[in-house]
Parts: sequence; structure tokens; C-alpha cells
Amino acid sequence: MVARKRRARSGRFTKGNSPKRRNKYKNALNIPEAAIGLITVNAATQSLFGTNIVQFLTQGWDGKAEAHSWEYTLPELIGLVPGMGVWKPSSDKLGITQEEYLPYGVKRNLRKEAPAAIGGVATAMLVNFGMKKFGVYRRMNRLVRQVGIGKTVKFS
Repeated sequence: MVARKRRARSGRFTKGNSPKRRNKYKNALNIPEAAIGLITVNAATQSLFGTNIVQFLTQGWDGKAEAHSWEYTLPELIGLVPGMGVWKPSSDKLGITQEEYLPYGVKRNLRKEAPAAIGGVATAMLVNFGMKKFGVYRRMNRLVRQVGIGKTVKFS
């Protein structure tokens, strides 16, 4: 007879080398975390570049950008829009050089938009905490499992 090992606390026998139970919802998309991440990224692009994340990523790839003084897009930052944007300002009314144009614009956008961005991220975090505390995510997880998409989507 093989001697079995007892657990220190309870005195029960251990199961040995049985396979451990895995969490079947571990790889599911966490909707609240994705939403908070999107809100944070949107707040960062709004406060730094003066535009939301969708416009920042999609606007101006055709080589034609709209002439917005303080709104920057990704094509303008990497230099795909000739004669416009970050490296060549469309007007010299400010009296600054081309090297100072981007930092000046980011500084102006931060002063104007940063309080709203910080407030938006803080509000999203508080709402997330409240929904966890009041059990909304538990109910949503139950609903998602009943619908049949519990292995792909979760709330936590």
C-alpha cells in the first residue's frame, strides 16, 4: 500500500498529481478594462493633440489635411502631409520658429484640455468601482453566459 500525504491544516489526504482546474473565462475580452483603456487613450490624445483618437488615427492619410491650428493627426506628426501641420505651420502669426511649433501647440492643448481629460478618466474609474461594488458586473456576466458568449466576453 502506498502511503498518502496528509494536508497540514485539515488532515485530509491530498489528491496527488491530479490535473488542476483552469479558469475557463480567463482569455475572454474584459469589457470594462477595454472601455477604460479606450477612455484613457482618448483623453490623452485629446489633451496632447487636440483631437480624439479616431480622428488622430484616421484623418489626413490621403495627403490632404484640414487646416486646424491646434489639432494634430498622426500623418502630420510623421510628415506625410506636405506643407501643413507640425513641421510647416500654415501661418506665421505666432512669431515662433518651426522647431518650436509642435511643443508650443502641445503645451497650449495641455493647458486647455488636461483638466477635462483627467476628470474624464477619474470619472470612468469611479463608475467602474461603483459597478463592481454594486454587483452589476456579476449580473452582466450571468446574462452573457446565458446568451452563450461567456467564453469570449466577460465583465470584471
